[in-house]
Amino acid sequence: MKKDREIMHNDKKDSELIAEYYDKYEQKLYRLSYAVLGDIWQAEEAVQETFLKVIRYRNMIKRMPEEKRSAYITKTARNIAVDMYRKNKRDKEAVCSLQGDDDSTELADNILWSHADPSVKSNMADEVENRQLITGILGRLSDDDALVLQLRIVRQLSVRETADLMRLTEAAVRKKYERAVKRARKLLMKEMMLDGE
Repeated sequence: MKKDREIMHNDKKDSELIAEYYDKYEQKLYRLSYAVLGDIWQAEEAVQETFLKVIRYRNMIKRMPEEKRSAYITKTARNIAVDMYRKNKRDKEAVCSLQGDDDSTELADNILWSHADPSVKSNMADEVENRQLITGILGRLSDDDALVLQLRIVRQLSVRETADLMRLTEAAVRKKYERAVKRARKLLMKEMMLDGE
């Protein structure tokens, strides 16, 4: 039965297959892209780019078993969205060096205060003033560290959602998040000490 479906699938016209893939995957790919990018227009652009790749590689994709096809299309969308996220990060760093950035300030506040003890909070609050400092620190984190912080803190995704997007286990996301917070906090403390000298 499964083999019959694959034969029928391979006999369809390319335009019918692309329409079928679009109907089947578009919403899933949009949700995935939006979770990574946090922007409606960019998420739609990521989905469009994904389907352009699907069209380009349609002959290879139509020969894949359904499970592999689904994984391939989903991974393609994820990679495109992550690439767009990284490009946004680079572009944002360039703009933020000229002006303040609310997202990076919110992210930095959450990094600092999510695990800090109350007595440390009041002392550090007086010292954290410069948004460029925060942007610089985020820019010095690895892409994975910045992405996990962005997804967990700014986008407020659950550990499970973050794990799905990053193709990691939930335990790996928890550990990666914990380490990213420590690295960001360490960089921030180092910068604040240098400024204090």
